Amino acid sequence: MNISDFNSSSNAARILPEKVNPKTDNEKKLWASAKALEATFAKDLLTAMGDKLPGSPDSAGGKIFADMFKDTIAKELAQSESLGLGRQIYRETVKLANLQELSDATKRAIATQNF
Repeated sequence: MNISDFNSSSNAARILPEKVNPKTDNEKKLWASAKALEATFAKDLLTAMGDKLPGSPDSAGGKIFADMFKDTIAKELAQSESLGLGRQIYRETVKLANLQELSDATKRAIATQNF
């Protein structure tokens, strides 16, 4: 795979994982939490960039502006799913929840059997 594979929109669908489509209320809450965590992570990344962002850190107004700017950019990154972190957190959490349900079901099945 080379860089031209990423530039083609026809290949983008093949390379990127499919969109998340939560159905139940719990899945919707989990998805919102995963995106919020992604936004927090993105803000931490932007904060680490420090002086590279607009706003003068020397003034109180500049600090407020820079913080608001970071919040907005981080939320936009999470909403657009650009980083893919929220999607991955959601999917892995759903997998773990499904394994836990399977494990509980297996325990109940074993408990009802006479060995």
